[in-house]
Amino acid sequence: MFGPFYPAPLQEVVNHAERLAELLRTGRLVSTPLEPLDEWAAAWMSGREGEIRRFVEHTLARRESGKVDDAAAATILAGYLASLHEGMARRLGLYRPPCCSGAGEPTVVAASSSIEELLANLVDSRTEPGPGGRGRGNP
Repeated sequence: MFGPFYPAPLQEVVNHAERLAELLRTGRLVSTPLEPLDEWAAAWMSGREGEIRRFVEHTLARRESGKVDDAAAATILAGYLASLHEGMARRLGLYRPPCCSGAGEPTVVAASSSIEELLANLVDSRTEPGPGGRGRGNP
């Protein structure tokens, strides 16, 4: 989706964004259909796949133009994915989304896992809803 191939850890975070965008595009992000009244979840997912594509393309274009280096581009994308994971936890009740399992089809096998570990730690720290029950539908 976002080829060509990039140096690790940039390629790892691009692969992660690819997996998430594909899950949104195919409707496989959530295993069960959302309830019709679950407006917050539906609103959160609406247009998200295109947003991910544009954000990654924009960040990679900045890298190609020399405005940011590989490490900065990876950090920008990792931060963006971290905020999306926060949204998935808050709006969809997904604390371990399938994009993090690596079960998708990445464009290349990564040589380093530092960015993926960062995102995994973020998601692992949110495996249980907090005291406010910030699961599905709760702000």
